[in-house]
Amino acid sequence: MNIEKRLKEISERKVEIRGLLESNQDIDLNAIKTELETLEQEERSLREKKQIMDSIAAGTIEGRKIDKPDIEVRDRDNFDKMSFNDLVSQKEYRTAFLKKLQSKPLDETEQRAMSAMNRILEQRALTTGIPSAGAAIPTQTLNMIVEKLRQITALFPLVTQLNVPGGLSIPRQNAINDASWHAEGTDITAVDDTVNSVSLFGYELVRLVQLSRTVEAMAIDAFETFIVNQLSERMSAAIENAIINGAGSAAAQPTGILTGVNWGTNAMTYATTGLTYKDLTKALGLLPIRYRQFAKVVMNSNMLYNEVMDIMDNYGRPIFYQNPNDDMDMRLFGKPIVLDEYVPDNTIIICQPSYYYWNFSQQAMIEKSYESSFKQNLIDYKGTLVADGKPVLDEAFVKVTQATA
Repeated sequence: MNIEKRLKEISERKVEIRGLLESNQDIDLNAIKTELETLEQEERSLREKKQIMDSIAAGTIEGRKIDKPDIEVRDRDNFDKMSFNDLVSQKEYRTAFLKKLQSKPLDETEQRAMSAMNRILEQRALTTGIPSAGAAIPTQTLNMIVEKLRQITALFPLVTQLNVPGGLSIPRQNAINDASWHAEGTDITAVDDTVNSVSLFGYELVRLVQLSRTVEAMAIDAFETFIVNQLSERMSAAIENAIINGAGSAAAQPTGILTGVNWGTNAMTYATTGLTYKDLTKALGLLPIRYRQFAKVVMNSNMLYNEVMDIMDNYGRPIFYQNPNDDMDMRLFGKPIVLDEYVPDNTIIICQPSYYYWNFSQQAMIEKSYESSFKQNLIDYKGTLVADGKPVLDEAFVKVTQATA
């Protein structure tokens, strides 16, 4: 990389941004802010590198040769020989993908990477009968989307996440029996766990984002961060709601905890007069011991602050704890509280969330269109995730609800 040339480009881009801010054009301030932060970070890094290089040239720092890792020593002309997973992880494909979303020209290497991906997707369409919906999201970009979803959701980071293409069938044990002691020489009596299966398919989660055309002028890294933030923030609500309340296949969506668990002895109600200390201890007792170590108490803010927070134990001590140094570190009977606004009022779920399975069954896609927002001079970006989710072990969940009058 020519550091001096790149520093000059950054400086020129800052001047362009200043001109945009001083003009009367309709610009996206969030996009501009994100780009400026990225440019500042890149400029600092380049100046540090330049300082080290200058010191080596002056003899004040001894330079040493660092062998490149084997992964970098590869034939750049072999995109056509790469598998899908290898190709989406290549930096050339990532740059090509993001440039196409910005309508920027691709260099020769990027064109070959994109052509190789198009051939893979065309072959998949021929063999599966499923048409391709556009270029696949690069691994780095997809990881950024998933990580962003983890940061801004409550339950999604705690459930078991899979990336298995197509449908998935998971054995489900409705009850787990313990091992038993055996007297030598006597017959062993088989005790079968109650087992059936849970099938995860794929339902489309689609989000359309309209953005100013100024995003086409952003640096690649800044654009990637911006588009990831825009799509993730809008998809997070739908995913979180689906994990709690999803109506399942009839509504072409995942199955939620409240709708998918077979509630029997693992559900209880409390009186219309209000929740009590005894109600909560009884509810915790319904959760088998094997699930309590990693159990979470899930409720919405209204339930916490109006029903739970002031409850005392039999000795007048509060059962609710909040870390004075971390507002989000809240506990009930020592169990972490997860605030989720998609849990209905007057409802508490005590569970080990890892027994809810979420599977991304197809590679995520991002597409763009100029046509639908032509009059507004905007660009439509459409993000599509194909996923399904279900609770897989009923006894790992306990539900507490208020009795109806």
